[in-house]
Amino acid sequence: MWSQFPAEEPFESWAWWEAMQRPFGAVVVENKGEPVALWALAFRRIGPIRAYRQPLGVPWSPLLWRSALRGEPPPLEKQAPILRALAAWMRGQIAWVEGGLPPEWQYVPGLRQGGVWPRVVGSFVLRPGAFAPSADLRRKLRQVAEMPLESVPGREAWRLWAAHRPAGVPAQFATLLRLWVEGPFPWRAWVIGQPPEGVGLFLWGKARVWYVAGAHWQPGQGFTRLLVQAIQAASQEGKLFDFMGSHLPGIERFFRQFGGTWENRLWLRRRWGLDSF
Repeated sequence: MWSQFPAEEPFESWAWWEAMQRPFGAVVVENKGEPVALWALAFRRIGPIRAYRQPLGVPWSPLLWRSALRGEPPPLEKQAPILRALAAWMRGQIAWVEGGLPPEWQYVPGLRQGGVWPRVVGSFVLRPGAFAPSADLRRKLRQVAEMPLESVPGREAWRLWAAHRPAGVPAQFATLLRLWVEGPFPWRAWVIGQPPEGVGLFLWGKARVWYVAGAHWQPGQGFTRLLVQAIQAASQEGKLFDFMGSHLPGIERFFRQFGGTWENRLWLRRRWGLDSF
């Protein structure tokens, strides 16, 4: 059934989810017996508890809808019944249901009418041509202007990243990242310094580039230059640059220096049929 829904970005495809080698499924919304939307979630059973959750490493759980115009946000009149049906399904589950929606799905009343009250998460993004480095950032870049910067294959970048995996990044994510870079997906990666002192991996989508993983193990601003390289490459191709996990507490200040804006996304959660927020 997944093939009936147009998937434009890599992690919206069946192949991406299959590459994770984890159980997953999808909630399908129907209208008069015809599927109109699909929301993908990972599945796990812990004793008697069922959990449908957004997996690590994706910015949102794909909510695909049948339309030839995927580049345009769904009209509100089409969003509302789909989200009401999704909320009704969540309310009927004695399970843990949790996941984010794509940015274009922002129709809160449709969820509230179904009894699910979403919260807002998001990420810093840079739209094409919007890169506006602060004076402090320009100073940092001048300091490292002569550092060698090299494009490398995704697998090589993953090995380097895994050897210097930042503290706090779970081993499960490292495993998933290895599976993804070994798959047929559009990755770009750069290494800064000789010998290397930083590496970044970026998922190069059709309309958006995601900063998925990075590591640096020497002091200085070399890794900042690496990020700027990816931002400028994305902008030259007319793609939005998404810092992805930039909603994590304590690191927002780092991303603000690039001149990005905050993109809101809705996050749905309902635990064991007892509450929703």
